[in-house]
Amino acid sequence: MRHIIISSVILLVLLGCKKQQLNTEQVLKEYIQSANEHDLEKVYSMYSDSIEWQFGPYTFRGKEEAIAPLRFDKGANTFLRIKNIIHSGDTLDFELIETNDVIKKLGIPELHHFPRFILKDGLIYRISENRPPLEITAYVDSVSTFAMWLSENKPGKFEQFWPDGKFNFSEETGKEMPLEVAEWRKRFNNKSE
Repeated sequence: MRHIIISSVILLVLLGCKKQQLNTEQVLKEYIQSANEHDLEKVYSMYSDSIEWQFGPYTFRGKEEAIAPLRFDKGANTFLRIKNIIHSGDTLDFELIETNDVIKKLGIPELHHFPRFILKDGLIYRISENRPPLEITAYVDSVSTFAMWLSENKPGKFEQFWPDGKFNFSEETGKEMPLEVAEWRKRFNNKSE
């Protein structure tokens, strides 16, 4: 009898862990789907009020700040894919493959990120990077060269994209930046011929 009770308790604990694992993965999948649909209201509702998102050199605190990168993504036509999800309680580590119009115009097919999501009460509470994207060197080099060219040739646009030296994560920047990057690449390619 004792073995039956112990076995039942173990089974209930395991089923509870599996349910939590499915719930956290479902939150992640809903987040990615909403981000790909550029449904900012849905994403906003998935964030904890005290969300903190560490994104490269930037830290976004609270819902209003944390939604900003997704505004840019909407303008830049970002699409995300996930794979290699690892669960540990309310923590999810995974690979995130990102592409958008800016990345493509920079000549980088996609970025491979390695984020960690921590959930609290079913909401996204923390987002951080386990390690930088695989293509970070190529991306930083391209963006830095583009930004230098933009500051010299179109200072008004540079100030719009990087006011006070901080990147403007607006939908407008997401829409306009691919056009400016395409012009930069065209002029760069013409000079090297």
